[in-house]
Amino acid sequence: MSSPPELRQDAFISYTHANNRPIYDNSTGWVDNFHRHLEVQLGEAIGRDVMIWRDAQLSGNVHILEALRSKIQETAALITIISPGYVSSEWCMSELREFCALAERTYGLHLKEKSRIFVVVKIPPDGDK
Repeated sequence: MSSPPELRQDAFISYTHANNRPIYDNSTGWVDNFHRHLEVQLGEAIGRDVMIWRDAQLSGNVHILEALRSKIQETAALITIISPGYVSSEWCMSELREFCALAERTYGLHLKEKSRIFVVVKIPPDGDK
């Protein structure tokens, strides 16, 4: 059996692009701001620069899927930005499923007894769906 891939990314942010639309012209979106704050605060907390990746502009095609699979495979933790749009997005759900599947085949869904999936609720999805 081959060894698991090296974990090069501290985190991968999975989100729907609709949740990153800027409110004002020439401003940044919610996910942009979250990403930057997380990098700074997590880096301060653990005492080193952190590597957090997200798909800022990609659209779905086979090459993109392979690139995402590669990023997911070398990521220690998945951060999901939950919203109604996220849970209804087949693309977002496939990122989550892919992370879980790759995690089960490599390091597992927990590292040092801590979950590798973090849920950030931006907008609660409708519980009736």
